[in-house]
Amino acid sequence: VGALILGIASLATGESWAIPVQTGTWAAMGYLGIFVTVFAFIFYIQVLNKWSASGTSYGFVLIPLVTVVIAALLTKEQISVNFLVGAALVLTGVFVGALLPSKKDAVVVEECKDSAGQVIPRCI
Repeated sequence: VGALILGIASLATGESWAIPVQTGTWAAMGYLGIFVTVFAFIFYIQVLNKWSASGTSYGFVLIPLVTVVIAALLTKEQISVNFLVGAALVLTGVFVGALLPSKKDAVVVEECKDSAGQVIPRCI
């Protein structure tokens, strides 16, 4: 849907369209189209099986950090000090929010289990 909206806006404003010719651009498109879309989805499902949904969601803030590093390698862009400071802040937030153990564990009461002893979602 987003691509359609941007395509229409591009046509409406008279932008010229061109197929990329740089190898780095095609590599970046392949990375985004295959690795980020397919593999990241599979990895998120695997992590979601082991972590909570809120803990898993912190992975989304890490994707831009990885993307900037890969872009720097592919296109020889310079990584600035501001980026490194911002990356350190993001990584600290992910560590505190997702990786540090929580102080309070959820208590499961017997009414929150089904006949097989499995915890019923949304009962805690």
